[in-house]
Amino acid sequence: MRSMSFLRLARWSILMLLAGGVALCQQNPIVMTDLGQVEGVIRGGALAPAGGSLFTWGSGLHRWELGNGPLGPRQPLPLSGDSFGEGGCFANVSGEERPGLVLEQLPGTDPAALGKLVWLEAPDWRPHVIDSGIEMSECVETNLLGHRGILMVQRHAQVRFYPYPLSKDGHADYQEVYSFYTPSRQAGLLLADVDGDGFMDILSGNYWIKSPEAYELPWHLFAIELYNETPASATLRLALANGGKDLFVAQRDMEQAKVTWFRRPADPKVLWEAHPLEVPGGIHYAAGLLAGSWGSDGVDVLAGEHNGAESRLLWFRKRKEEAEFTLKASAVSRPIVGLLAGKGFTVALHDDGVSMVQIAAADAR
Repeated sequence: MRSMSFLRLARWSILMLLAGGVALCQQNPIVMTDLGQVEGVIRGGALAPAGGSLFTWGSGLHRWELGNGPLGPRQPLPLSGDSFGEGGCFANVSGEERPGLVLEQLPGTDPAALGKLVWLEAPDWRPHVIDSGIEMSECVETNLLGHRGILMVQRHAQVRFYPYPLSKDGHADYQEVYSFYTPSRQAGLLLADVDGDGFMDILSGNYWIKSPEAYELPWHLFAIELYNETPASATLRLALANGGKDLFVAQRDMEQAKVTWFRRPADPKVLWEAHPLEVPGGIHYAAGLLAGSWGSDGVDVLAGEHNGAESRLLWFRKRKEEAEFTLKASAVSRPIVGLLAGKGFTVALHDDGVSMVQIAAADAR
């Protein structure tokens, strides 16, 4: 009888351990589904404005059809065999509602050579050279004080604007919005009316750049924070939430990376108060950053690491009544190059492929 009782107890213990393991698996609300891989490397990507398609670039340009069907492996369609840098954006350069991509086309094998700024026109994605001597970390198509064109960060040191129409001789005219006269490598690019004067300002690197009232007038620089431990300290990912009142920055190239929440102060010309998002053991090479609201009563932040086999995707949440962000969950991940938010879904870009990120709705509330 004793042996039977012992066996029953042992079986019950094993079942409880198994059930506990399943429960632990179910408790993690982050699910990353591999959508496929590319030959070569991915350096950047963007979701098509019309939705449904993802474009990635690096050692080639590929299109991924995301669709609304069941998740599963997707075969990306190669569109170009050229090599491209990390920065890129969709742009209607022709004005004919034919979306194209503005990318940095890399030179051959010389690592010291600079690239070319090119516009790849749909549907054949043939490159048109805009300018040369380029090292672009990001760009965005915008209307800058009544002028449509491409705003970009050049060589981690200059915010530059190329107004339409673009020259076709490979040496387009541009306006120098601002140059950073520091040894830091600045990165990150967002547009927002920081001071509430009705003009769109620029956020880049450690700074926000105040818009003048007219295109020909100078812009003025103000520091948000002074991260300057190394030249890579200001190579940032930036994200906005809560109508632009909350700014998030992540240090992309730092082994011990800061991921920080800044609440816009009443006077944005003073240094903004930093609220770090912390994880036991720290955050490393935070190359992906997204902010938004996946519930009805707070702000959520995703930070993705580019840290080899130890890379993670981290989910933070702050409810309206809370003062700080809390780490809600993390998931083991292939090294993350970037995070992109679509309508109802999130895409993670990796060195060699793409995955879809899902967070359980019950945990997001």
